[in-house]
Amino acid sequence: MNSRNIKKEIRKHKQVNVKLAFPLTRGGISVHVDNEEDRQKLITDWPEGAFNTEKSQLNAHNIVPKPICVFKNVPTTATEENIALQVKNLLQYKPNTDD
Repeated sequence: MNSRNIKKEIRKHKQVNVKLAFPLTRGGISVHVDNEEDRQKLITDWPEGAFNTEKSQLNAHNIVPKPICVFKNVPTTATEENIALQVKNLLQYKPNTDD
């Protein structure tokens, strides 16, 4: 399932403005909207058959209580420690803006 199919399936069942939608690597989907009203519509019950599932398989989650970050194109050989170090270095980097 790709982003276009996810958005199409959402539009069949909910009247929301989807900003971004994509499949998650370990199953499920992620959907981003711009406002609280649309978010609430998405986390309420979905009808059986939505996304070709049974009702018991549809599990909408509230937003996570802390900020998250998604990394793309990470080498499979990268370790958590290496990734953490790279992020820490990026957060400490201050470009010279005295031009």
